[in-house]
Amino acid sequence: MNLNPITEVSDRLGLIDQLVGIGMKAVYNRAALSDAEINQALSESVRHKLLSPEESYKLRDLIYQAEARQVGRS
Repeated sequence: MNLNPITEVSDRLGLIDQLVGIGMKAVYNRAALSDAEINQALSESVRHKLLSPEESYKLRDLIYQAEARQVGRS
């Protein structure tokens, strides 16, 4: 954990931005999404206490559901 509060907030905002970006890719651009990218972002979010482990599993499921819908539209 970072001792500098400004850096801590900045790191958390960066992780939130990363999660939003992954969600957007899942919905709009399946080809740009990788399992490694999803797992890395979710792991970092749990490590930094932005998400609980249960929330990260739910979010991962939602991303995969969005991917499945996107593939169905293709």
